[in-house]
Amino acid sequence: MARYDARRAASDATFWIGRRSATTSRLPYVVRLLVSGEGRIFLAVRDTWPRGTDVFCHQLPSWPDDAEIIEEVPIEACWRVGAAVHLVLRRPRQRRSLFVWTRKGERTLVFWRSEASMRRARPGIRVPLARDFGERLTIAIDSGERYPWRFVGRPVTAERRRLPVGDYALVVDEEVTAAVERKTPQDLASAATGGQLGLTLAELGQTRHAAIVVEGRLSDVIKEADRVRPGWLMNIIAALQVEHPRVAWIAHRGAVRAAAARHRPRGGDRGDRMDQPLRGAALWSHAGHRRHGSRGARQGRAAAHHRRGNETTLRGTIVVMPPFRGPEAVDISLTVNGQRATAHLPPQRSLLELLRGPLGLTGTKLVCNAGNCGACTVLVEDRPVYSCITLAVACQGKRVETIEGISKDGALHPVQEAFIDHDAYQCGFCTPGQVMSIVSLLRTTAKPTEDEMRRAVTGNLCRCGAYVNIVRAGMSAARRSK
Repeated sequence: MARYDARRAASDATFWIGRRSATTSRLPYVVRLLVSGEGRIFLAVRDTWPRGTDVFCHQLPSWPDDAEIIEEVPIEACWRVGAAVHLVLRRPRQRRSLFVWTRKGERTLVFWRSEASMRRARPGIRVPLARDFGERLTIAIDSGERYPWRFVGRPVTAERRRLPVGDYALVVDEEVTAAVERKTPQDLASAATGGQLGLTLAELGQTRHAAIVVEGRLSDVIKEADRVRPGWLMNIIAALQVEHPRVAWIAHRGAVRAAAARHRPRGGDRGDRMDQPLRGAALWSHAGHRRHGSRGARQGRAAAHHRRGNETTLRGTIVVMPPFRGPEAVDISLTVNGQRATAHLPPQRSLLELLRGPLGLTGTKLVCNAGNCGACTVLVEDRPVYSCITLAVACQGKRVETIEGISKDGALHPVQEAFIDHDAYQCGFCTPGQVMSIVSLLRTTAKPTEDEMRRAVTGNLCRCGAYVNIVRAGMSAARRSK
C-alpha cells in the first residue's frame, strides 16, 4: 500500500481507491477522479464499485491523511456533462460508471452509479433515449410519399406538405431543421449506382440534422446489386458516407416488416393492421427497443449492447447517429507520374480532388463523381481505378499515373496516337479514362484479343457512342507497341 502524495502530478491518469485506516464512518473508502478540464475531485464512498446498488458519496476538499491507496486503475476517459461526471476505466470489466450530483433541500448529494446498479434500481424499465418536449410533435410528410410511416401511439401530429428536401421533416418557422430520406435497399442501390444518391446527400447535408433510413440490412443492399459488383457498390456507398459526414445512416430490418404489414389486406392477426406503428426506423423516438417476442427482445438487447461503444447522441427527440469523426487534415506523400508529390488535406478527400486540386493535373476528368462512368480512371500501381471514389489517403506511398504521365519527351503514347488515327473520340470527356484503361491492359497483355480489349474498357462509358472506334484504336495500339 502507498500513502497518497499530494505532490504527485495530476497528469497521472489513474483512478485512485483508498481505505481509511481509523474510522467508524459509513463511508470507509476514498476515491480520486481526474476530470478533464476540471482537475481532481475527492469523494468518500461506501464501497469500491456500485455493483448492485448506487453508492452514496460525500465530496471532500482533499485526500484524508489517514487514507491508504489500495487500488490504482488507468483512466480511459473522465469528463463532466452538466451535473454528472462520466468515468471510463481501462480494464475489461466494471469499466463504465457515472457520478451524479444532486440536491435535497440545502444538502448536496452525490451518487455513484453503474450499468448494473441502474438496472437493479428500475428492473424492467428502459431508460428513454429521447427527451419529451411536453407537447405533440408535428412531423411534415412530403406530399409525394405514397405510403408514409404512421406514428400510432406516439405524441405526433403528421401533416402533408411539399418538402424541399427529404421525405419527412421538422419544420420550424417555415425552415426545415431536420430531414429524413427514406430508402428501400433496392432504391438505395439504384440511386447509388445512378448518381442520384450523391445529390440527395448533398441536399440533406445543408440541413441542421439529417439522416437517411434504409428499410433493411446492408446485406439486403448487396443482394440488390445484381447488375454490378457488390464490392463496387459498397465502395460507392462508403465514399458517399465519408463525403457527406453530416448525414447519419440508419438501417433497420424492422421497417421492412412494418412496411409490408401496411400493404397487406386487413384481417388476420394483429400484424396485419394497416395502422401498425413503424418499429425501429422512425427517428422521432427510439422505437427499435420495443418488445416483439422473446427472440426479438434478445436480439434488440444484443444490438443495443453492440452499439453501446458507439453511443448515439440525442438532440431534441431525434436520434442522431455520430457523424464521421476522422482525423483533421493529414500529410499525404505519393509518387505521381514519376515525381514525388506531397499534400495536406482532409482524409475524406478523393484521389481525383487531389489530382485536379493541389496537383493541378486536370487531364483526369470529373464527370459523375460516383464511380459510374470511368472518365476519372487513373493507374495506381499499374492497376486502373476510379479516382473519384478512391480516397487520397489510400494512395499513401503508392505510385499513381495519370494521362499527363504516359507521354515521353513530348511524344504521344501509342494509344493516344491510335485514338487520333481511328477517330476514337468526339467530345473527349471519356478519352483520358479510356486511354488509361487500354494502357493498363497493354502493360499486362502483350497480344490482347478483341474480347479482352472490350473487357478492358467495359467500365468506361462513352456517351457519344464511339465504342467501335475505341476498340479499333486499342487493337491498333497493341500492334504498334510490338
